[in-house]
Amino acid sequence: AQLQHMLWTDIVRVLMTSFPRVDSTLKEVPDLLVGGFRFIRQLPSRSEKVFEAVSDDGEVSAMKVLQKREVLFPEDLEGIYRGFMLTWSTLQHPHIIRCRQCLHSEERLYLNFDFAGPEHLAQHLQAEISQRLSAESSLRVFQQMSGALEYLHTQQVAHRDVCLEHMVVRRLENGLLFATLINFRSSISTLDVTKRTSSTKCGRPPYMPPEMLCSEAYIPKLADRWSLGVCLLEMAGGLQSLQSVVPWAQAERETAKRLRSFFGEEGSHAVALAAKDGVHDALILAHMTELIQPDARRRGWPATMS
Repeated sequence: AQLQHMLWTDIVRVLMTSFPRVDSTLKEVPDLLVGGFRFIRQLPSRSEKVFEAVSDDGEVSAMKVLQKREVLFPEDLEGIYRGFMLTWSTLQHPHIIRCRQCLHSEERLYLNFDFAGPEHLAQHLQAEISQRLSAESSLRVFQQMSGALEYLHTQQVAHRDVCLEHMVVRRLENGLLFATLINFRSSISTLDVTKRTSSTKCGRPPYMPPEMLCSEAYIPKLADRWSLGVCLLEMAGGLQSLQSVVPWAQAERETAKRLRSFFGEEGSHAVALAAKDGVHDALILAHMTELIQPDARRRGWPATMS
């Protein structure tokens, strides 16, 4: 009780003034409704509960529900607040999630977002027979996420947890995929010269660059680019493509060594370009096809990626 009071009263009141005060009259029924929102269904999420919600006037949105008692450390609360502030008041980009409002009850914090889609990209790929996208769709989503990261980096912010689970997708009326980058709890400002490198582990394999795996100093913006390159490989080559050519070891340093060796070999330049500089030409995907074809044939996939 003392810890919760320190986190949600002392720290919030002094350092996180944009969080609304606790509303003791807020109507809520766990997993069913809060305020003027009814929960329709639970959406896939790697951590917190997220619901598709509909307001009293019929507008659809996404509601993230945070149990305050599960927040145990000031740095976790700081991450929640940072993600809220970035998506609520700072970042404005069509492929970056937007937070509409925050509701605060005695036991929970509710973050209401624009509805970006019914599933994240990993779930979308799992539903595909080949567990991959076409070359054209892969490049289209990659370009959308490249634009989001380029904007984010110009705002001097690094995400540090770019992965398929943090890309929510929906189909437009023309059938094309529209992707939105979500979850900014691990993000970091790079304005402060002391924070232009970091050694904090964020995310999980296979998206973590070798330096992050080893808890070595890394440049957050470059880590984002590496992670996005891995996402491109997973989209175009299929889920677990990287792990199929770079076997994961129990020891993280050994995995990092294998990654460095693989990307230093001739023939891996396509993914290296994706991770470092971004792909702006479908020709790069053609080069990537050469990289994944042996594994594609082993899985019984078609010989082309189209």
